[in-house]
Amino acid sequence: ACSLTLGEHTLLDAMRAALGAAAAALLTPVLFTALTVRPRSRMLISGEELICLSLAAIAMLCGLQGLKLWDFSPALLGACALALVLGSSGGAAAGAACGVIAGTCLALSDAGMQGVAVTLGIAGLMAGAVRKLGRIGSCAAFALAALIAGSVGGIAVSIKLYIHILPACVLLMCIPRKYFEAGAARVDRAKNAAMVRAVNESGMQAKTLERLNVCASLFSSLAESFGDQDPQAACASRQMDAMAGTLARLEEDLAKGEMLDVDQTQLLREGLDRAGLKAALADVVKTPEGLEARVTFAACNGRGNCVRTALKAASQATGARLRTRSACAPTDGACALIFEETPDYDAITGAICKPASAPCGDSHILRMLPDGRLMMAIADGMGSGAAAAKESDQALTLLERCLCAQIEPATALGMINDVLLLRGGEEMYTTLDLCLVDLREGIADFYKIGAANSYIRRNGEVMTILSGALPMGILGGVEPARHRVPLKESDMIVMASDGIADASREEGWMREQIRRIDPRNPQAAADVLEAAAHFEAGDAADDRTILCARVFHRS
Repeated sequence: ACSLTLGEHTLLDAMRAALGAAAAALLTPVLFTALTVRPRSRMLISGEELICLSLAAIAMLCGLQGLKLWDFSPALLGACALALVLGSSGGAAAGAACGVIAGTCLALSDAGMQGVAVTLGIAGLMAGAVRKLGRIGSCAAFALAALIAGSVGGIAVSIKLYIHILPACVLLMCIPRKYFEAGAARVDRAKNAAMVRAVNESGMQAKTLERLNVCASLFSSLAESFGDQDPQAACASRQMDAMAGTLARLEEDLAKGEMLDVDQTQLLREGLDRAGLKAALADVVKTPEGLEARVTFAACNGRGNCVRTALKAASQATGARLRTRSACAPTDGACALIFEETPDYDAITGAICKPASAPCGDSHILRMLPDGRLMMAIADGMGSGAAAAKESDQALTLLERCLCAQIEPATALGMINDVLLLRGGEEMYTTLDLCLVDLREGIADFYKIGAANSYIRRNGEVMTILSGALPMGILGGVEPARHRVPLKESDMIVMASDGIADASREEGWMREQIRRIDPRNPQAAADVLEAAAHFEAGDAADDRTILCARVFHRS
């Protein structure tokens, strides 16, 4: 055997020295990067920075390799804790990479730890794979994976690992929740991207609030400048004042804010991906009304499969009972949907409208508004024929658009009244009967301007909702009669035009007819009431419209 010596050192010693110098040169920028990272002042830690921090921590662990307390190694404990924490917070890739690197470094400095790299890598991988189960789930998966992988090295290796794994699990569980979640958000790129977007949206919201405040002040100043010297100026002033109030309420609603739920957003995106839907946008937000899931994805050409699949994924992600707010209307090959929490109450409705002569002077709307309220409305144009039909239809169309824009009902009715009033020279007026049913709270709000009485049938008894005020288009500044009624299980709301209410001169006739009907089928009830009114009025029958809605609690 021969060996090449360099003075007192062999060639192998020189090669080791050269490799050590090369390693030091490579680790210098790594350690520099790790030292310059300030996690507390950062919202996002990049993948490269996370690797540098891990390598720096592992280098310090290697320095503790010579320190042992009986069979307990602080270096191995630190390696287990590091792989477990990164796996449970950063995911499977982070846990596996950290476990392999830490185990390899320890094995290089201690031949007795060969095989630890594979064991820690697999354990870190499993801890990250089940992190949705929480820290307890990650600890259990880490320990089980380490037991299975470590058993390859024999019972002694398994026992040695468990002596260190159990304290590592205890260390993870002892981290305060707020610090753990803050750290997880910094290393979870998907979650962090959602948080950054939420912060940006918050900034945009602040700017929008500022502009709305300025616009509301502007309309308020314009309202004061018009004054009330003549009817037209007074109407314009009321319109401006109504717009100022509407913008102020919109500002209040925006100030309440919508908060992006980062965790459920991530679950929604994963669920859509598993379902085969490539979502361009998928968010879950918390609104004052409840949870909303907003999804945009490629349309399925009208088959409806995409809507059903997305609804199922959104319901599973949020853990809430959701429903589709509106039908998908594909544009540019994409379908945009909003899913909202299903309210506690539901309603079955029925309606019938019979003209005394064509066209019918009554108009009615029975629909769900975008904010989840049920809108029931009847407009009765004075007289009959085309003019009355046009008047009532225009009034209801304006009201519907105002309510869809979330303008307060009383404000909307005042604006419509001013529009009709400003159309001077046309002796045409209309009554308006509005009921808004809040299916989340189980409350009905009635607004009446010159309309007939409405009724609520409850357990065989009939409540009367009285009318009030003159028809629209006669006087300015008309205030509608307002009534708020908390609803109970199986209440039935009945609204009718004067062609139904005035069909008989007998006092209490309408109440008696409502008391007799079967409330379980609102459409059948509407048909029976219309037929009874037509029979009672005979040749003097007017346009007849009736709306019925039975409200019940979802089981």
